[in-house]
Amino acid sequence: MEALRILYINPSMFEKAKTYYYYRGLYDGLKYVSQCYFYDKVFNDISQPLSEIGSKPDAVIFGLCWCDKPRQISGLSKVNIPVICNIHKMGLNFDQKHSFSNSCDLVLTSVPFFEGKFNKPVRLFPYAADIKAVSKRKLFHVGFSGALHGSKFYPEGHFYSDDLRERIQTLLAKTQKYWKCFLKGSDNIKDRIDNYEQYRRTIGHSKVWIATTGPLHDITPRYYEVMASKSLLFCNTIPETYKDILVDGKNCVSFKEDLSDFVEKLRFYLSNREKRRYIVNKAYKDFIEKHTWQKRAEGLCSIIRNMKLTKNT
Repeated sequence: MEALRILYINPSMFEKAKTYYYYRGLYDGLKYVSQCYFYDKVFNDISQPLSEIGSKPDAVIFGLCWCDKPRQISGLSKVNIPVICNIHKMGLNFDQKHSFSNSCDLVLTSVPFFEGKFNKPVRLFPYAADIKAVSKRKLFHVGFSGALHGSKFYPEGHFYSDDLRERIQTLLAKTQKYWKCFLKGSDNIKDRIDNYEQYRRTIGHSKVWIATTGPLHDITPRYYEVMASKSLLFCNTIPETYKDILVDGKNCVSFKEDLSDFVEKLRFYLSNREKRRYIVNKAYKDFIEKHTWQKRAEGLCSIIRNMKLTKNT
């Protein structure tokens, strides 16, 4: 089958990816499965990037960087090929994102429960992770890192619990007399892990890593990065939309938001190596088979082929 030609528009991608790799994850996957033309300029009319790449693509994709604060552009209705936007962080600049999506044919998002919130079709498009060497050295019993701000920058109701991450870190700090914990939760990014490579290595050095849902119950890239690192994914309540991907007791362990079962479950899985290993191995198998960025890119190419068939009929 001939590879699709894809125009991937994502200005500032490489700069943002220094801190948050997921901004370039899909692009790295698309490079393996398509002829992907990366475009990093800001423009006002789609004719500009189309003319610069030299040949008509099979689809146009606006990546996460463009869609963080999208600007309206002219000519999209005339291209006669699928136009797709990949949107996350729905709690920020939502009106701007919603307006831009009206110029597209399909909205991709990792945020659950957003079907019907746009005028165009919406498809759940989870994050993923890249494949890294897996460390066999487990230096920590439990690891946790990330922003503690809770819902401070988001409207009310965007989180299961406003202060969940802060409560988790406080609770774990009390366990350090019998567990060795890596605790780097902070609202100052400089106080967390220095860079993405160190972050991934640290996850791999932990027997258990804590992941919590983002705003609007988003399943963040960290979930897949933990699965990819052969550490036990320990997470709060799984959104209904994701229960086919994340299964408590199979490829992750879920705890309650009130933390009433947190220590008990953590103690159980740290004490039961075989049960922990079963879940870790199942999670890693699921990751390799379903949740790499290349797998996401392959799935997106299938979506585009079906969209092209629909446009041509």
